[in-house]
Amino acid sequence: MLDRIFIDHPSAPQLLTDPKDVSDAVVNHFQTIVPIKATPPSHISALPDRWRSAYLPMNTVSPDIYSSLLALFP
Repeated sequence: MLDRIFIDHPSAPQLLTDPKDVSDAVVNHFQTIVPIKATPPSHISALPDRWRSAYLPMNTVSPDIYSSLLALFP
């Protein structure tokens, strides 16, 4: 558990030790570290290579394994 956070700001560095301030800084960091696009990619081909390969169907897995799951949704 974090008990302090150093914010390395060029003109106003801060050391936060108050638990509420530390918690708020952690939440803020993870909410702003990676920008979220307003709309998701429309197709798998629009993903960056790193993620496209992760989401492509695996050749070693038969697509038939999904048949029973998809049967529930006509």
